[in-house]
Amino acid sequence: MIADHDPDDALEPSRGTAGLPIDRDELRELTRPRAAYALGMTALLFAAWLALGLAATRVEPWWARIPLWIFAGFLINGLVQLGHDAWHHNLFAKPWQNELYGHLFSALFGVSYSAARHAHLRHHWYNRTERDPDAYNVGAAGGLVKAQYYVVIFLGLALAPLHFNVLYPAVFYARRAWPRHLAELFLYALAYVIVFRFVLAPRGLVSIALQIWLVPLLFATPWNGLKSVSDHFANTWKGDRFHTATTVRTTALWSWIWNGLNYHLDHHLFPRVPGYNLARVHARIRGALVERDAPLFDGYFRVFWAAFRAGPVHVSDGHRFLKGDRR
Repeated sequence: MIADHDPDDALEPSRGTAGLPIDRDELRELTRPRAAYALGMTALLFAAWLALGLAATRVEPWWARIPLWIFAGFLINGLVQLGHDAWHHNLFAKPWQNELYGHLFSALFGVSYSAARHAHLRHHWYNRTERDPDAYNVGAAGGLVKAQYYVVIFLGLALAPLHFNVLYPAVFYARRAWPRHLAELFLYALAYVIVFRFVLAPRGLVSIALQIWLVPLLFATPWNGLKSVSDHFANTWKGDRFHTATTVRTTALWSWIWNGLNYHLDHHLFPRVPGYNLARVHARIRGALVERDAPLFDGYFRVFWAAFRAGPVHVSDGHRFLKGDRR
């Protein structure tokens, strides 16, 4: 059994206003999801992914496609941020609606929604401690932690199916969770068979579908990986809640496309606020965060480069990524 808390169905414990200058009524209003907005953004980003992917298949020579793939990857990472809000049940009013969206979204990436949600909520419970499954960027000095740090940046999304479908459940799932997990993977596989064998293959569309789908996903990986290390750049290992996540202010357009999750410290303080409302939260509490010397930065490219150069955090408390704590 997983120790103390099994976050599979438990969101991060409420801290109210966390001692910050934001009114409870305002915070309650900001937590209300806007389903039409979520669906509209999903449709827009998905349509742009398809359009850019299709356009790339018609461009020659092949290297001229790279700018299209890079931009498509940037937009796909916006979809990933919407999927993240589905993990928190922040996109729709009812849990089952978030679950349905999450499963459909996760199928695009070949990743178990339930495992990804379990891992992410566990990350919120145990952020920046030895029990945080996202603390791949922390460990004993040496080549292993450095390798996994840069592998996540460059290959994180590509390796996500292996991580969430196999490695993470093998370490963190109790035995009773495996039947449901395997059933979920079977249904995902069945959906792939139906789409590729009975929808795409008869029309001769398998090859072009794979190009439109898989290649842009590979180009989304560095965007997602750099955002991931920036989300916890310059954090304090086992620090307080004001120093274990990072907010990066960027342009309004960039923040909009990535669903406001650049305000990542604000997200950890108020995880039930949808990403698109985090800018309003930050405007209210920024002064208090500055007073606490919280990790706040301006400009994503600057933080990307700083985090890339800095590499992983070295600690000497025996932390090892994907180390389970079963009892």
